[in-house]
Formats: sequence, structure tokens, C-alpha cells
Amino acid sequence: MRRATGLLRLIPSVSARDLTLRGDIKVSTTEGAQRLSTLLKGHVSAIFGLPDLGSVCADHVASFIHSADALKAAGVAKILCVSVNKPSVVDQWLKEKGADKIVQGVADDTGALTRMLGVNVSDPERPQLRCQRFAAIVDDGILIKMRVEDSPGDLNASKADTIIGILDDMKALKAAA
Repeated sequence: MRRATGLLRLIPSVSARDLTLRGDIKVSTTEGAQRLSTLLKGHVSAIFGLPDLGSVCADHVASFIHSADALKAAGVAKILCVSVNKPSVVDQWLKEKGADKIVQGVADDTGALTRMLGVNVSDPERPQLRCQRFAAIVDDGILIKMRVEDSPGDLNASKADTIIGILDDMKALKAAA
């Protein structure tokens, strides 16, 4: 069995979920289409999802841009932004926000990742699938912790500071053990 690179061992009783078991899930990045398992393998990732590309989403991205150094210091190797959209749209939007050198865009063009995480949203005014606003810590493909906002306009549980707090708490628990 594959072992997480370190975070999972911080809290032995954590309930984790291996995101790499579904080898059929592909997403698109600037490097082209790739399996989710390949994207997440061998490192700690902070992943956040956007329901659309509006103003609250811009604030969400900004929280990860401003906290990139703190995330790296906490052990995060990749910051991934997931949107149910076309790769070109996600990439262009991140460039416009000045995030493309810090945050890697992940276009969930089929919505498979969004559905697997259980964060898919239906909106009668928008026929296409969207994802709820969320943030997660993934260690070597193992989902360690995920926070989901109650509504698309909220930005509390899924901002970068919250993820950093969770990482800090996990390290504190390990030190106390």
C-alpha cells in the first residue's frame, strides 16, 4: 500500500481518502490532459475549487497567491485551482489575476473530479455543472482534509489561511504526541 509523504502520519486516526484509486479521472493543465493520480503523486498539494470565475473567486485565488510562501513553509509543493471549465479559460483567467506562476490551473472539463469529491452543484439558471467553493489538503494522492463553503458567495472555510491553520494544527498534534 502506498504511504503518504508525511502529513497523514501526523494524525494516525485521520479519515483519509485515496483520490488515485480512480485511474480513469483525467483533468487538464497547462501541460495537457493527465490522470489525476499523476498530478497528485509524490507531494503535498493545496487544492481549491471555484464555482465560477467571478469576484469572490478572484478573492479566493488572491488568498492563495498572498499565502504561497506560508503554504510552502508548511510543506505544500503545489497549489492547484480546480474549475469545471475549458483549460484555455482557466489558464487565461489565472494569467489575468497574476496567479499563473504560483497557482496551477486544473480544468475539470468533464466534471469527473468535482463529482468524485461530492462538490458538484446544479443551478437551474446555469445548465452546466459547477463545483462548490472548497479547499483541500492532499498528500501523495490521499485527501487529508477538505473544507466546503455553504454558499458560492462565502469565503471563510476554504481560504488559504484556513488551510495553513489546519496544517499548523496537524504539526502541533504530531509534536505533542
